[in-house]
Amino acid sequence: MRYLMAMCIGFLFFGACKKTNSVQNPKANKNIAFEILDAAAAKKMICTDRKEHYFEDVRSLEMSIQMSEELNKNSSRDEVLTRYVDYLKNDAISFSDVDKKLILSLEDTLNQLLLNVKQKWIHPNIKLVKLKGNCYGPGVFYTRDDGIFIPSDQLVNAKVGDLISVFLHEIFHIMSRYNEDFRRKAYGLIGFEPIEGNLNFPDALNERILLNPDGVNMAYAITLYNEDDNDPPIKAIPVIHSNSENYNTNNPSFFSYIQFDLFRITKTQNGNQVNIGKIDKMVNPDIEDQYYPSFFDQIHDNTQYIIHPDEIMADNFMFAIFAHNNIPSIEFSEKGKQLCDKFQNLIFN
Repeated sequence: MRYLMAMCIGFLFFGACKKTNSVQNPKANKNIAFEILDAAAAKKMICTDRKEHYFEDVRSLEMSIQMSEELNKNSSRDEVLTRYVDYLKNDAISFSDVDKKLILSLEDTLNQLLLNVKQKWIHPNIKLVKLKGNCYGPGVFYTRDDGIFIPSDQLVNAKVGDLISVFLHEIFHIMSRYNEDFRRKAYGLIGFEPIEGNLNFPDALNERILLNPDGVNMAYAITLYNEDDNDPPIKAIPVIHSNSENYNTNNPSFFSYIQFDLFRITKTQNGNQVNIGKIDKMVNPDIEDQYYPSFFDQIHDNTQYIIHPDEIMADNFMFAIFAHNNIPSIEFSEKGKQLCDKFQNLIFN
């Protein structure tokens, strides 16, 4: 889930990206190809998730927040889901001829940037859906299955250079989703490893979970160390959850409900228990502040988009692609440079 207006940090590259434009060559090798969906096909795709099963996991509270309606505690999840699916379908629209021309030029530029990426990592066919932007709000890109969902406001008077960074970010999500080996290796560069067994959330947290459509799977943990004392290392997962028990008409923005925390997990006979602290209207993670430096030390400081390992590495994928193509980048710390180098080695060598 990519909030371009507030979170995308790729605008530093837009001028440089324009240098990569060239006349389209239909015979040139292509790593990716876009399929531009009309409204009818888009309405089907937006409510389908065969790969990560978003619609089986999304909570009633989140659906209500996206629909900007107060959650009726007497409504079943099925009732809320039915309304939600209709709401999503209404969000999907057709691309204009101007949009299509832009996308064809964008595809050409992206293929130049991705030319030397290992073929075994690439997911070649990507569907595109245009959105009104009702669910998450203006400026929010996201992916589902092998599709990129594009808010219509970001196509108005847009140029290829305006979209390069966010498309590279979203393309990584699709590559990660369809290639588990690539996902594990990428996550491993920042200390995340897959969790064996179920994730069991306490009810107080479970009902407030907000799913990241780009990273529905939360079963990846990071080992954290408390360097201030002799406490043993712990395993933790990042979780985004609602800071409110219900939708409030005075607080209409979806992103205003997002709260990010790390939660300790412990191994049990029934899988992995996600632990929370004392509950008092808000859900509190059972992790001391002293563990957070270990988290930031492992994920490094190349991006502030840290709500999920897939988001962290999607930004790092964008940086690695630009670095490989000698496009000026932001100033990395020494550890940030090392991460970028390691990721380039994974992607290209």
